[in-house]
Amino acid sequence: MTHITIQNQRKERTVEKLGNFFKDECGATMVEYGLLLALIAVVCILAVTNLGTSLSGQFNSVSAPMSNAS
Repeated sequence: MTHITIQNQRKERTVEKLGNFFKDECGATMVEYGLLLALIAVVCILAVTNLGTSLSGQFNSVSAPMSNAS
């Protein structure tokens, strides 16, 4: 084998490795799962906050007549 043939083989392997690197979508899938998890967490936090405010109003409306009755 000549020196030029070895260099061409190395270039071909390098190009092949780069192609495989850009075709790999494992990292993209993890990012998508992370974004979905963050979105679900935000929705849960908003729901719990709104529920807590609503429950607080309900307890206040029930406790006011009870404190006036005693």
